[in-house]
Amino acid sequence: MSDINIIDTNAKPSKKTGWDKMYIIPILYLLFSYITPVVFLYASRSNLDLPPIGFWAMFVPILVLGVLNIRNAINHFSPEYRYHLLNVAVMQKYCMVPLFVVGFIIMSIMALLTFTPVGVIFLMVSPFICTVLFITGVIILICTAPYTIGYMLVSKDGGVARKAIRLACTVCQFIFFLDFMAVALLCIAEKKWRKLGILVLSICLLVILAAVILLIVLIAAIVGAF
Repeated sequence: MSDINIIDTNAKPSKKTGWDKMYIIPILYLLFSYITPVVFLYASRSNLDLPPIGFWAMFVPILVLGVLNIRNAINHFSPEYRYHLLNVAVMQKYCMVPLFVVGFIIMSIMALLTFTPVGVIFLMVSPFICTVLFITGVIILICTAPYTIGYMLVSKDGGVARKAIRLACTVCQFIFFLDFMAVALLCIAEKKWRKLGILVLSICLLVILAAVILLIVLIAAIVGAF
């Protein structure tokens, strides 16, 4: 039996920049990725007498849309949709940045409040909320990764990036913070959304530099205290 190649690498990449129906599910998934955590946090802070299954049921829409999002990406693994795959990857990865930043801030505040005089209360609540936010973030990473991976698969013969870079970018799709940095790098290599990619990479490098400086200052302060 001969091997069947599901990706026609001889097809010419589409250069359409207009609307395509493949954008519908990614946009819906993006919207529900913001709506679901907000509804969950509101319900957890309210006096709603919901059983545990009621809280978890709030995540059903985002899980269903996540599966549809993955299937939508796989169905468009074709050079014809090369630029569309990149467009969706840029849209989803960059638009998720505020959500991840807010989630990280909430988790950090919850963790810090456990060391306050009223920390006993947060000690019971923080692990649950932090776990939910972390699981939500992992689900989002998994469900948005196929567009970037699909783009790299259909563009591998276009000389956009070397195999090592494509492999590294694939792994980065499942790591917080590095996922949208990898998309920015691919945009620069593709020469599409290039200015935005350079801006994102520049901001990321500044954030990393600031984090390193802050870490050094904290270590110096701790050593000085002893």
